[in-house]
Amino acid sequence: MRYKKAIQLPQSQFKRLYAVSKDTFQVMIREVAKARLGKKGSPCKLLIPDGAYKPYGAFEGANELAPQPLPNSMRSAPLCERGTAPHQILLTLQYWREYRTFFHISQDWGIHDSTASRIVKKIENILIKSEKFRLPSQRELKKNKRL
Repeated sequence: MRYKKAIQLPQSQFKRLYAVSKDTFQVMIREVAKARLGKKGSPCKLLIPDGAYKPYGAFEGANELAPQPLPNSMRSAPLCERGTAPHQILLTLQYWREYRTFFHISQDWGIHDSTASRIVKKIENILIKSEKFRLPSQRELKKNKRL
């Protein structure tokens, strides 16, 4: 499921699928976009627009379905405008929620499993550094358990 389709889900189904609310998801997008502002580097391999990825090479006419290069207008756009931040966050949430192997997630997204691993690690680091997302400490959990 990709960004546009995921956003159209009702709040309850979105939270059921990704384990976060839509509001939290939007905050995550802002934090990732803020962390990447002005950063340079090679483009992410997860630049697949919604519904554009189709496996190719398995049947006749496969060359017509091969991924097309990005238009120049998309190449010059910041990462957050290209849609990579929402897709990468969805991939990370899918990993956290379902805890499937990177191989299985990479097959769903049409990328290599090492790329999926790097994306999850990168998004986790960005969200941790933002200090807006954290798990309670053991001390806090014990304190709440006593109440």
